Amino acid sequence: MEVYNPFGIYVDETNSVLYVTNANGNTAAEWPFNSSTGTFLVGNTNVTAGSNLTMLNYSLDITFDSYGNMFVVDCRNHRIQMHYSLNRNEVITIIGNGKGTDSTHLNCPSGIAFDSNFNLYVVDLNNHRL
Repeated sequence: MEVYNPFGIYVDETNSVLYVTNANGNTAAEWPFNSSTGTFLVGNTNVTAGSNLTMLNYSLDITFDSYGNMFVVDCRNHRIQMHYSLNRNEVITIIGNGKGTDSTHLNCPSGIAFDSNFNLYVVDLNNHRL
């Protein structure tokens, strides 16, 4: 597996796994510690961008909640995707309803994080806001 502009990273020390977003590859992958190969989790393995629920377009960040749900920042689709922990094929858009400036839209989100109370924070790059 090759990476094209790896961007976001999440370290799971408990399970010895590194998660990486592959911005120009339009994917997210997991890499076990001390391994030279990773496994695609989300996106198209031929690096094609897309806009349906299981595709990404310039994936910039990744994080997990305490339930093991994976959240991926999908910049050029202007959304945050949540992949359920028990079934990575079940995906919902939790934030972002296309490109825009109001409270239901994003314009190239680039970062994501949870605080200790499980509040979700999103960096909305081109709208210059959190």
